[in-house]
Amino acid sequence: MDRLRQRLSVAGQAAATLRGLAVRTAPSKIERDAAIQRFEYTFEAEQALAMADDRNLTAHTYNESLAQAIFKRLPGQLATFEAWLEAMHTRLPTKA
Repeated sequence: MDRLRQRLSVAGQAAATLRGLAVRTAPSKIERDAAIQRFEYTFEAEQALAMADDRNLTAHTYNESLAQAIFKRLPGQLATFEAWLEAMHTRLPTKA
């Protein structure tokens, strides 16, 4: 439960930083770009929570309807994971 609380806290902090910029009516280009970046990591934090929830539910695959629901969400979760991996690869420093 502590781990879930920690994840919720991180997601909440991410959303709070986005909130600070997303409500601006006439942002500068820098503010706009920063808001978009904040949206990206806020989305990733929220997606990570959903994926963690599904991971915790996988122990209950004997429940047919739950197993089917989790399976239907796998393509979206795979896309999120692949996007995360790509983002991590692009942030790695190049070898000299």
